[in-house]
Amino acid sequence: MTSANARFLGGSVPFIRDNDSVRKMMWTTAAALAPLASASVWIHGPRAAWFILSAVIAASAAEWAALSLRRRPVTAAAPPSDGSAFLTGLLLSLSLPVTVPLWMPAAGAVLAVGLGKQVFGGLGRNPLNPALCGRLMLTLAHPAAFASAWNSSDGLTAASPLIRWRAGHAVLIRPESLSADRIADATVTLSQLIETLPERFVAHPGSCPAETSTLLILFGAGILLYRRVIGWKIPIAGLLSSVALFWAFGGTDGAFSGDPLLFLPNGAFLFMLFFMATDPVTSPVRPLHRWLYGAGFGGLTVLLRLLGPWPEGAGIALLLMNGIHALLSRRKPTRPPSNPNAPRRKS
Repeated sequence: MTSANARFLGGSVPFIRDNDSVRKMMWTTAAALAPLASASVWIHGPRAAWFILSAVIAASAAEWAALSLRRRPVTAAAPPSDGSAFLTGLLLSLSLPVTVPLWMPAAGAVLAVGLGKQVFGGLGRNPLNPALCGRLMLTLAHPAAFASAWNSSDGLTAASPLIRWRAGHAVLIRPESLSADRIADATVTLSQLIETLPERFVAHPGSCPAETSTLLILFGAGILLYRRVIGWKIPIAGLLSSVALFWAFGGTDGAFSGDPLLFLPNGAFLFMLFFMATDPVTSPVRPLHRWLYGAGFGGLTVLLRLLGPWPEGAGIALLLMNGIHALLSRRKPTRPPSNPNAPRRKS
């Protein structure tokens, strides 16, 4: 083909050089989340159903309104029909505590699509994960609503295993000024979390629907890995770094006494690791960068859970890694790739 008749196709990232499409990837991810969403409705009841329904409708409506205001085409193959807005609303609804007010999922979805994606130019141009942006803006605007979900009068008997672990861990790492009964209760709490792990692995109520079932999270992740919608480097790096760091510093009997079983199944870390950290828009492309990105997410989550003011640190950790990746990706490469026309493989 000569330069006279060469044709160039324009578009936005992610660029995929195989039979996949953005529409197929988005709806496949939504389908992989369907079992977890159904289980959360079964366990949490109509409130969880309202969260999911209101968030996906509000996200789709916000996407349509934003595209109309920007005079962009709205067709069957373009947003919001490509599933990106639907997936944003679904991810947001599953990551919100079920005790927040009923208007928050819809409001957060509008913020996620409007300020988390469309303000940057739409799909492929957003530097941060839109669902996490919406969640963060809700947290900053109404911190009391989230604080009531994370805290209780007695943290050792709170419903969420993550809150119970944090309360028990805080007691056992500084037991000097506490009563013997309080120390005994904390010890029993951490022991119970280990003993009840098999049943909690299958299904249990938590602060948010994303904590409902570790089994269903892994099932959905397996579908995405099998369909090659996501790669394995970021999840493996996140798992290895989080397990190593928690084993080294997350125990109550000094260094290298932490039990990873008290970290991995609790909270929304696994949910965000497989379904948000692997977002092709906000995650790196190069293999080495993927390893570093996943390891950074896992390590920051452990540090924030151990030292941060809130029990759940995965959302903040992932947004920080999104921002670091966005800043580093603005640097111009020192040399072009050896074979720029080679098909890109998911890894």
